[in-house]
Amino acid sequence: MEQAKRDRIVAFYEKHNPENVKNIPEILRVFAGREDVLCAKLFKKYGCQPDLQTLAPVAAPVEYVYTPTYVPYEAQKAGSGPLDYRSPSFDATVALHERRPLPNMQSVMPLDNLNKCRPLLPESDPNYNGSIGQSKPKTKTAVAPKVAPAPQRPPLLETIADLCADGPLNILRAILKARAKVCVVIRRVNSIRGTCTGYLKGFDKHFNIILLDVTERYVPLVSGEQPADAPSIATWPHTHAVKKRFLRQLLIRGDNVVLVYPTQPLPKAQSAG
Repeated sequence: MEQAKRDRIVAFYEKHNPENVKNIPEILRVFAGREDVLCAKLFKKYGCQPDLQTLAPVAAPVEYVYTPTYVPYEAQKAGSGPLDYRSPSFDATVALHERRPLPNMQSVMPLDNLNKCRPLLPESDPNYNGSIGQSKPKTKTAVAPKVAPAPQRPPLLETIADLCADGPLNILRAILKARAKVCVVIRRVNSIRGTCTGYLKGFDKHFNIILLDVTERYVPLVSGEQPADAPSIATWPHTHAVKKRFLRQLLIRGDNVVLVYPTQPLPKAQSAG
């Protein structure tokens, strides 16, 4: 019979998926004793399945022995409610919604499809399958050993700023540590362009500065020329028409920086560092 099953499975794959014929020995090994599961998977994928049910061994006829003292039991009377399966008014929908054993069937729950009824058949029936509805045993999964988290590295921009802990750039490092606002005065070739005020995000020894949430105030050029009277830092906002714009992030090259100062007093511990 095993050879007959193999022949039918081979014929099925030759018809529907010839490329998978070479894997049939492995398929038979994996689904040995579980041919019904294989047929269910094939039906779901191809819409049909090999006929293996007719190959099931026919059970030997049961020899019944006459018992003279046997007394037939009296069947229970059928009720009239929608939950009594023997009643003409039995309602399967109501029984399924009850989610409990029905009267006169204390050990059987109502089932919603024919496949779930296969464990109720005699074991000699070719459609019997006792594995349906059975939970699989839980296998213990190996627990990976706990690994200590790697130490967090400081942000790159703060690491670059720490290289300037000594010297005049220490004031910028103090502003960065305090998360304070800074005002940067920028220039053109021979005049003051304006100021950029925002939160300091990073800087380097070349005075390249990165600002966040920047408010820029500047004097626009007239016809691409420099103003005739180049203003000083103190007088340019009052002597020229100043424009204003907002930028989310801005990189200022160090050769354009004229002056840098915090817009608010810094904590003494940081300003003195």
